Amino acid sequence: MEVHYHPHMPKGEKKPFSEYLLEFVMIFLAVTLGFVAESIRESITDHHKEREYMASLVADLVADTAKLSLYEDTLSAAYLGLDTLVTECYLPRAKMETARMYFAYHRYCRNWYDLKLYDKTLVQLKSSGNLRLVPADVADSLAGLDDQIQFFNDRMAFFLEAQTKAVDEGLAFFDYGEYRKANTMPDGQMDLHDLGFRRISYNPPLLSYDPLALKRFAGRIGIFRNLAGMRLEGMAQCRVLLRRDIGFLRKKYDLSE
Repeated sequence: MEVHYHPHMPKGEKKPFSEYLLEFVMIFLAVTLGFVAESIRESITDHHKEREYMASLVADLVADTAKLSLYEDTLSAAYLGLDTLVTECYLPRAKMETARMYFAYHRYCRNWYDLKLYDKTLVQLKSSGNLRLVPADVADSLAGLDDQIQFFNDRMAFFLEAQTKAVDEGLAFFDYGEYRKANTMPDGQMDLHDLGFRRISYNPPLLSYDPLALKRFAGRIGIFRNLAGMRLEGMAQCRVLLRRDIGFLRKKYDLSE
């Protein structure tokens, strides 16, 4: 049997146990330090990735807050205009100001109020499994934010369904030919803001003056208007919550405005 001797040991002598122990310790320390270095590198990478996600989420929330403010102004005007339309439907035919009815129907019923809050970053966080990167307090905040966004978007779908029913009901009364006539500009272009009905000096005829049908239409408009009021309340509450989340995340991750 061939025996190999340590190069620094005289032939025939064994290496002391302390040298074996020292070699073991050195190898152990090298492996351990390697694991520690890799762990630190991964921690730095994960923290950088976490901060990027939060910066993206804050940008989404800021954009949503701006959209809510703009949308609220538009819907507030519609809320008032729809009340005018309901009132006109209950008047005797001789007293109806149909130009106002045409304007209110086209401006406030057919103007689509589809606003959904942006949840792309949240979806990416959940689908990629990177929610593990965030601490518990942030995870709790994101869970509440996710529920809030989903609830808002679900309510919006219900609201748009009521709007669609009101628009469809109105097709029995409002002649599109009258719309074209009132809103065609001298250059042949259409006034996409429906302001032509504010300029005409006559009352365009309705397709039907059936009192019961008009009352049913008014009922549809009334439901749509009530939901618009609820949307306005919901948007005001949602804007407050979004601003709270923006402030929390900016402070937590030291993100500039």
